[in-house]
Amino acid sequence: MSVAWLLVATAAPAWTGWWLLRAFWPERAGRDIGLVLVRGSLAMGLGWAVGGVHYCLWRMMYPQQGWVYRLVDCVVIPAIAWWVGWRGSQMGPPRTTDEGARWGLRAYRVGLVLVTAGMVVGALVVVAGWAWREPLGIWDGWAIWNLKARFLYRGGADWTGVFSREIWFSHPDYPLLLPATIARLWTYLGQETTLAPQVTSIGYTGLVMTLLFGAVAWLRGVEWACYAVLLVVSSAAFLYYGGGQVADVPMSLYVLGAMVAIAAAGRAEQGRGKLMVLAGVMAGCAAMLKNEGMVICLALLAATFVGRKKGRGVLLVAAGMLPGVLLVAGQKALFAGASYLVADQPSGAEVLDKLFDLSRHRTIVGFLWECNFGFRGWRPIAGWWLALPVPNHAGLILAIALVVVCGVRRGGRDGFAVVVGCVAVTLTVAAYYVTLLAMPYDLAELVKSIPRLQLHVWPMLIFMLLLMARDQSA
Repeated sequence: MSVAWLLVATAAPAWTGWWLLRAFWPERAGRDIGLVLVRGSLAMGLGWAVGGVHYCLWRMMYPQQGWVYRLVDCVVIPAIAWWVGWRGSQMGPPRTTDEGARWGLRAYRVGLVLVTAGMVVGALVVVAGWAWREPLGIWDGWAIWNLKARFLYRGGADWTGVFSREIWFSHPDYPLLLPATIARLWTYLGQETTLAPQVTSIGYTGLVMTLLFGAVAWLRGVEWACYAVLLVVSSAAFLYYGGGQVADVPMSLYVLGAMVAIAAAGRAEQGRGKLMVLAGVMAGCAAMLKNEGMVICLALLAATFVGRKKGRGVLLVAAGMLPGVLLVAGQKALFAGASYLVADQPSGAEVLDKLFDLSRHRTIVGFLWECNFGFRGWRPIAGWWLALPVPNHAGLILAIALVVVCGVRRGGRDGFAVVVGCVAVTLTVAAYYVTLLAMPYDLAELVKSIPRLQLHVWPMLIFMLLLMARDQSA
């Protein structure tokens, strides 16, 4: 019976997300497979977010999840989503300037798709292997996200213990979207099993690859989509943390989704406002995953202002973010309190000293360079004397090289998205950099989180670089 309920618990968010997405993007995908993948990925991510939020709100109001919760979760919310999507589709759908890039059947293209499909399957096997090897998750997965999920699932009326300062290592102020998604599956399964966080982690990783492939295929063509997926799976950090049951890869899905909506708005002939609101909604979902999501929201707002040069676009994106931001603010105001990363700061003068300490800058820049452009020795045969130099972040090097070789497109239909994306990535990286400088802890340990932080914008960066790159035939 629990398996049947699990299928229902999976189908309900998919239905909810699909119809909510139609309220913002009611245009039919037609035969464009890329657009179908985009809409399906965004819908699933949006549905999971709605399911997690509902679980948290229900836990806050009622200590138990019985048949009434399942009725609301599986019937009432999907019905409301259907009505909202149906109403939205009657109000004039956005129309893009073209139907996207065409998929031909040339032999080399078929071969490239097959190779990419094989790499995706291999990547998911690696992710599943990491999840299987660490069934409780890596440290952050065990000590933060799955721990919070256990409080939500087991806690009953005492679930607010998740915000206790006694477990400071779990970041009590962190948002609860990912733990609620896991606890929701445990509720339907009727037991606490490692399968729920493992499936969630693998599912989010697969959605990132699907969304990236679909978006690039829709806007640039299947060859570029294959390059995009090959680049994202070439990141060892993406695969490792994808199976590590942490929130960084799920966060990259919503950040990428926001940028895809921005790109669609830039190409739309009508209904741009809805797509701008959708971009804000996806960014708001990122805010409900991690505190860094608030940084993403601010960066996206500033980037939209720079790219659009008008206030209306910023207001639309802000309107989409508002529900997610308000939920996070309410959690912090009512339960969580201030982050210990802020509360433990000794004084403003000492923070300024850290910001102007050249040794701290050298530490961060050195680690950034090493983890992105450095090489490590790889011995293909155990005990072999020869170690081959392998780049630490092959995907970033290849992505930059691809743009350099192909050149940069000037103007074009995606100019707005390129400007917004470049500004958003720059501001996000700058904010993370300053935060690392100011933290009152051992910087040598803090910089080890850089590969994980980079994952927040890594798929979006690939998307932006491939939008910028010029076709070789051009």
